[in-house]
Amino acid sequence: MSRAVKIVGAVAVVLLVAGGAFWYVALRDTAPPEADLSTLDDDLAAGGEVDRSTTDRSTTDDGAERTGLDGNWSVVATVDGFAGYRITELYGPGATLETEVAGRTPNVTGSFAIDGTTITDGRLDVDLTTLESDRSRRDATLKIRGLETDTYPTATFTFAGPVELGALPAEGEEVSVTVDGELAMHGQTRPVALALTAKWSGDRISIQGSTPIVLADYDIEAISIEQFVAVADEGTMEFVVLFERT
Repeated sequence: MSRAVKIVGAVAVVLLVAGGAFWYVALRDTAPPEADLSTLDDDLAAGGEVDRSTTDRSTTDDGAERTGLDGNWSVVATVDGFAGYRITELYGPGATLETEVAGRTPNVTGSFAIDGTTITDGRLDVDLTTLESDRSRRDATLKIRGLETDTYPTATFTFAGPVELGALPAEGEEVSVTVDGELAMHGQTRPVALALTAKWSGDRISIQGSTPIVLADYDIEAISIEQFVAVADEGTMEFVVLFERT
């Protein structure tokens, strides 16, 4: 075998190994699974992180007995609850190779109220400054580009009006509903339809939700770096959080 052939063969091996390493590091899907209610099953079973010893939720403040889902419900801090984004990143020459990425934060607050079979109002706030993905460089970039979280630190979803459930769900039953509202983010406020799935468990309700986000609707830059790395024009906002009756 000639020396030239050996050199070509060695170069080919190096390129193959480098290509495999590039795929493993940059192109493989590293995003966690999409938000799902089962994420909070352990939190529901454990009772979360709230001290219930001095709180009696069987009656209202005026002594009336609670029935069904009536009352105010607020987000509880849990190990597995989060809100965040999911989007496609594009790599390679011309930015044509796709991989899915996600960033999440546990720093979510919010509340809603239920009267009979009607959700009377609701709100959810997300601290975008604490979003984390599998790449610290991506997280640092989003502080000054894209979401620009140093300038726009919070995303807020508010209900547009009352939501009629129709009938009280059975405890442990998963119920799906679409809630119209407004999403304020990156200095813009736009109407959105939030698809929710919820499960009631005593004084706790776990809720999973998502909605598509078109970056241009919020004047968010679709980051592109030298035609080699870019993000898609549309992504998803998703969350799964636990609420407790307060």
